[in-house]
Amino acid sequence: MSNKFEKHGGFEDVNIKTSQTPVKSKQAYYVSVYYSFSQESPLYMFESEEAAVKFIREQYNEEWQITMKEREEHNIPVEADELLRQISDDGHFARIEQVDYNNPWFMEWNVTTVWNEPKTEGDPKTNGIASKDKGEQNGRI
Repeated sequence: MSNKFEKHGGFEDVNIKTSQTPVKSKQAYYVSVYYSFSQESPLYMFESEEAAVKFIREQYNEEWQITMKEREEHNIPVEADELLRQISDDGHFARIEQVDYNNPWFMEWNVTTVWNEPKTEGDPKTNGIASKDKGEQNGRI
């Protein structure tokens, strides 16, 4: 499977010192794109949540227009239950799906982030990993 990673601005100041030191960088937002008809699974990186959501909305609208144009060019009628599309209110998720049984496919976009808990140096009980208090460990906050 092939993966593509694209960076969208402003992450030149990422600083990784050692495995014992937490990564110092800006919070990054990623958009993962999944195509059921391809082995490609691109991942796009953004500086802000707003930029990631804007990207999803633009890609979603562009792909919908392409899909409709291709169907029109090939004289394929759009049945109400054959072509589905959805986008969340916050723009963090979008999906276009063709449920035609002869040629089903879908495209899906998701905003995500990567969270790394900082390590606590010198605590042999946790092997340098930050620990939660007993209430959090038992599911209580």
